[in-house]
Amino acid sequence: MNPKSFNVGALSLFEAIYFSITTAATVGFGDIVPTSIAARAVVMFEIVLGLMYAVFFFAVIVGELQRSRASTDLVDSVGVHVGETDGGGRIESRELDSRDR
Repeated sequence: MNPKSFNVGALSLFEAIYFSITTAATVGFGDIVPTSIAARAVVMFEIVLGLMYAVFFFAVIVGELQRSRASTDLVDSVGVHVGETDGGGRIESRELDSRDR
C-alpha cells in the first residue's frame, strides 16, 4: 500500500497489527487513520469480516448450548419419555403415567 494511505505514513508490522486489533475490537482510538480510498476500503472490509467472525463465533456457542440441552431427557406434551439411544441407534421411549409428570 501507498505510504500515504495512513496519517502516520508507512506502517510497521507492529503498527499494522495494532491498527487491525483496535479496528476489529471497534475501539478505534483515532491515532492511526486511513486517508486514501483504497485504505478505507480495506479497513471497511476488515470491520465487516471482524463482525461476521464475532457473529459466527457466538452462533456456534449458542448452537452447542442448545444441542446439549436438547440431548438431555425430554418429556413432550403428549407424555412420552424420550431417553438416550440404546446403543443400536434406536431411541428408547415409554409412555409416562401420572406419577412421572
